[in-house]
Amino acid sequence: MPSNKPESPKIESASDEAKHKLVTNGTKQTASFVALKIKNLEELKKSKSNAMDNINSAVREIPQNHGKIYRNDDFIVGIFAPSETKTFDNELSALRTAEDIAKRLKEHNSKFVHKIDFGIGLNSGDVAAKKENGKLLFTPLGSSMVTAKKVAEIANKKVLMSEDAHRKLTSKVKAIPHEIKSGIKTWEIGEIIARDETHNKFIEDFLKRNKEYRQLSDYRAGK
Repeated sequence: MPSNKPESPKIESASDEAKHKLVTNGTKQTASFVALKIKNLEELKKSKSNAMDNINSAVREIPQNHGKIYRNDDFIVGIFAPSETKTFDNELSALRTAEDIAKRLKEHNSKFVHKIDFGIGLNSGDVAAKKENGKLLFTPLGSSMVTAKKVAEIANKKVLMSEDAHRKLTSKVKAIPHEIKSGIKTWEIGEIIARDETHNKFIEDFLKRNKEYRQLSDYRAGK
């Protein structure tokens, strides 16, 4: 008899994946890490709930925002590297992705009996990376990814930033100092204050190609 349970969302394709490997001939890049820790993963795997489906669906936010997915035990890490995102300014995109994932997991918890116990940590750091057979191969340099995971372990159903991530985002995000745990200083996101320049850039580029149109300042002033 066919099951009425919806089919699980497809796990990421090879082009969405990142693989932890010793990279000796790649490029050094500064990446942003979004580490999601599912603290009750084994319990959820044994349950008959849709929790795992909703976790997999939530982490699709990572490739949708040009990040790559690395899975390691009860961690799912989004890696936002310049070679993949085509920008050197990845912290804000990583933060927004982390917030979107947290929102979706909280929505699950508000609707279903089997709760997802999770934490999300945000950090920045260098990696050596290259592309091979569609996958991003990377080697973290220093403790950048380890720190992201530690921050995720501290976070209780929310997103917390490391000291490095907070330093990079200080002009774009209002952050609240979090209590120091396990010797790690973290910040909770209060409000994202960065302006979204995507729309303005589109208009600017359009005006450069179409000189007869009015200046962008005229549009902003409503002239």
